[in-house]
Amino acid sequence: MSHREREATQPATGGWRFLEDFSLRRAGFPFDLLAGLACPTTYRLLHQGSTEEARAAFLEESSAATDHLLQLGREERVQQAIYMNSPTFYRHGLLPLLNEEQTGKRRRSAQTTLTGYLQRFCAKNDTASYFGPLNYGRLSREPGVPALRYRLAPEALRSHVHLSHWVVAELYRAMAEDEELRLALPLERSALVVENGAGVTILGLPGLRLNASSARVLRACCRGRSGFDVARRLGLEPAALDAIVRQLTATGLLRLRAEPPADRLEVLSAFRETVAAAPPGAARAGWLGFVDRISDLLRGFEVGKLAARISLTEELERLCAQRLGLNPRRGAGGLYMDRFVLFEQCGGDVEGLAIGERLAGALSGIGTALDLIAWNAREVARAYQRPAWALVEAAGLAGRTMPLLELLERLPQHEPPGAPDRTAWRRFWARILERLAPGPVLELSRSQIEATGLVDLSVGGWITAPDLMLAATGSDAVERGDFRIVLAEVHPIILAAQLHSAAYRSDLESVALRARRALESTFVDAEEAILASTRASKITEAGLQRVRIHQEWLGQSADAEDVPIADLDAELIEAHGCALRIRGTDRRLHLRRPFFMDHPMPAVLGLFERPQVLAMEIDVADHLPRIVVDGIVIQRERWRFGLEDLPDSKGDRESFEFYASMVAWQRRHGLPQRVFGRMQGRGEVKPFLIDFASPLSCRALVRECRGATGMVITEMYPGPSDLWLRGPAGGFTSELRLNAYYPAGDDALEAIPEGLVARLEHLRQRMAALHVED
Repeated sequence: MSHREREATQPATGGWRFLEDFSLRRAGFPFDLLAGLACPTTYRLLHQGSTEEARAAFLEESSAATDHLLQLGREERVQQAIYMNSPTFYRHGLLPLLNEEQTGKRRRSAQTTLTGYLQRFCAKNDTASYFGPLNYGRLSREPGVPALRYRLAPEALRSHVHLSHWVVAELYRAMAEDEELRLALPLERSALVVENGAGVTILGLPGLRLNASSARVLRACCRGRSGFDVARRLGLEPAALDAIVRQLTATGLLRLRAEPPADRLEVLSAFRETVAAAPPGAARAGWLGFVDRISDLLRGFEVGKLAARISLTEELERLCAQRLGLNPRRGAGGLYMDRFVLFEQCGGDVEGLAIGERLAGALSGIGTALDLIAWNAREVARAYQRPAWALVEAAGLAGRTMPLLELLERLPQHEPPGAPDRTAWRRFWARILERLAPGPVLELSRSQIEATGLVDLSVGGWITAPDLMLAATGSDAVERGDFRIVLAEVHPIILAAQLHSAAYRSDLESVALRARRALESTFVDAEEAILASTRASKITEAGLQRVRIHQEWLGQSADAEDVPIADLDAELIEAHGCALRIRGTDRRLHLRRPFFMDHPMPAVLGLFERPQVLAMEIDVADHLPRIVVDGIVIQRERWRFGLEDLPDSKGDRESFEFYASMVAWQRRHGLPQRVFGRMQGRGEVKPFLIDFASPLSCRALVRECRGATGMVITEMYPGPSDLWLRGPAGGFTSELRLNAYYPAGDDALEAIPEGLVARLEHLRQRMAALHVED
């Protein structure tokens, strides 16, 4: 049933609201490029049982599909995308394949790898450069704006190239070993150091007495000050300070921060700023020249064609090897294996992107689905909290307020390893399947969900980022209301804080301010706090003026309020009502569970977490239909296979018999022509496209099965005929990433409090500094 058919009975959305800013990620290549890899007549005849006719058609079609594969492999845009992912495969796989230098198994392996790359480029839109440009839009309240407005503008594409974080980390390490420059690095004192009058106290070591010079140095090491800055403030020669620093470093009370900041995207620029702040000298000049040369290479890479990019990369790798002793490669040319010295982010070929009121109203129909996911988030959080509260009660600490460090010292137990508790989620879906007889589609309403008696859909005080896909033949179909909304994923993040996806916005400052206001409106009783981490990834966060709790070292954040763990008290009220408080204030905090932690998670910290609203897979049966909640697709049709059910990879994979066996496997299990597969038992591997009409795609499937213990398959929906984002070369797979938040009360933040005004002004300054200029 399309949106137009159900528009008159659109369910109430509760209190969920959308931030007006959203992003659009599309695949790097139109899906239609893959059509030439298929053998449609052979596929149709096999489904009709006409084996001999299919065999005859296979000879011609499979040869044409291979020719099309090689033709695509010769396109410069494809070669650039492959080179950015794996220079090893480009050099030792693709080029020999195109030059007909390979035979037998090597040729077939290179063809299969090339097929895998093309399927990813055309079908996936992950947050890595070669998957396609990142674009920005806004929910528009202006009258007359169509349901979905956009214009494809290839001339607007812009490449942003950065030196990889792991390379910059090696730059910092080398700088820390440079006797002339090491004091240019920030000095960070232990988060256990507390200023006490003219001296300092070390929490947990009340009897430790430091000499006056050590105490003076520790007191001066704050706000990200470099060693040279501390020396100037204390009137010390750098050599004298360095001697004290080395002593304090040996005790674990001080460190040189020899690592890139985790809350900045341009870490090479941060490194240069650190070097430039050092006193003039030969070492400083040498490092600045080295960094500036790297920057020149990166800028050349942004505008260069393939040949220039290869030359620039080789020079960059030579520089890194000579100066840092780095091996720039870490893999063997596989799809995910190489560790490249740089990464690219492409932005902006969808211009004028806006969602008008009609589509915005339909998007708000995800309210029931988000309520259900938020209920599960609360249940998962409580599953963490119950054993943590049992530890508190066993220690006789219930009802007390005490320093958080003391609590962690008394209850040091770590969380057991493993995935979040899914008991409540699975119980609910098992009950649903008992009560309803699912057909090809399982349609659920809010009343049916509540009738199970297992869930409480009353929520408030949440924030999340749903990824939405539209199944529609084009923007004109969206305007008519002929579309379906697919809730692809749900993330517990704030988009404006995700530097890799937000930093290229021209309006980043105002977007961040709106996000900060949503935070204030959502978390009224207790602020959201985040834990400091040295780890960085594509989900690296800006602080948005949140409290950042430093567990080990008191660092300085670009746009967060730094609080050492020593300044926090734990309020142990009840199992599901605990909070942290900044000592000496009335500010209560809840933790946002970190994506990464530098150390194992203490179990007791679960008492202070806010629930994370993120989608969990529904996996209570080996086969599940498409699941729809209040008209919103929340899970595509899904199949689960064990090791014994995986397709057989024996035989000549270029033969008709092999392909016929793959189609027979597909028919036996009732699978659609196009699906996504995700292997199990091999760590986190992203889904990959499977097109059973393509023998090349089937070969890629059986190779993925190597070493796997099972596989989960989901239907491709939206399919090729339902891709609304279209250009001259065809349709693109794409997703809209929005932020939804559920304010704690109807009147939350109708007027901006004075304290928020100050925070917003500080945030305005910081986000303006973080903005990447064109």
